[in-house]
Amino acid sequence: MIKLPDNVNENNRQGGTQVYVPGSYNPETKESEMMWVGGYQEGQTPGDIYGFLAEGLFTEAELNSDEFAYRIDRSTTSTFGVSAPPVLYGPKAWAALENKGSALPIQPGDVKWKDVNGDGIIDDYDKVKLGNSVPKWTGGFFLDFSWKGLTLSGRFDYALGYKVVDLASPQIMGCAQGTFNTIANVADMYDPATGAYKNMYGQYTWADQLGKRNICRAWSSVFTYEGSYLCAREISLSYALPKSLLKHIKVEKANIFVSGQNLGYLTKAGMLGSPEYGANYWGVYTLPRVLIFGGNITF
Repeated sequence: MIKLPDNVNENNRQGGTQVYVPGSYNPETKESEMMWVGGYQEGQTPGDIYGFLAEGLFTEAELNSDEFAYRIDRSTTSTFGVSAPPVLYGPKAWAALENKGSALPIQPGDVKWKDVNGDGIIDDYDKVKLGNSVPKWTGGFFLDFSWKGLTLSGRFDYALGYKVVDLASPQIMGCAQGTFNTIANVADMYDPATGAYKNMYGQYTWADQLGKRNICRAWSSVFTYEGSYLCAREISLSYALPKSLLKHIKVEKANIFVSGQNLGYLTKAGMLGSPEYGANYWGVYTLPRVLIFGGNITF
């Protein structure tokens, strides 16, 4: 963004959010430097995505170390829509609590979120840039091949160089509603028996273990994907009947065809619904896949 109307905000900012400057915590003053990101402001790119960065899942040895035993997680952003989810405490901080109330302990298999400013506390300002939601390149192309009466044609479009955020999958994987079927990704979630997991997925529990936000943490790297895709918008195969056959039935031209529309995406985005720019973060129904059979006759 080069120039915006003058206003009272720094960089003529419109909207946006505050995050910590990495490594800025001063243990003497117990303060950290802040900066405004996102929204529209001079010197920044519209469409930047900020969220929590998962650095792995906690092991028991890590939680017993001095670095994490006293960690506190006061973040409030959740896809549950809960305004005040429970505070999470490392083992020693948890043991020191006199009134645990609704607080929850951080345990092996819980997600290890990046502590941006290094103060030992995870809160809503511990977010990093995860990418940008606006494709750098978009376009399409058409292919057409013919051979001995057969014609194969295809129409494709693509978008490259951007990120998409999936907020629908964590709702389902975290059993946020508690009443719906789940999806295949739960097979990659943390296994407490073996410690195995994929894609930074925490343990599979009802209601995301009542608010730990391992899965249902809105805007995190766990459910942010490279959105680039190639879509097979339409592929058709037709056959023109030979004129030597048609002349006996007094037909000038005739062909038959089969056409498939919205056949799918070639993409790394492991999200529900469409990876296309502008699709709803909460998941949308993709365009219906259509198969058409037909023919044309000219007398």
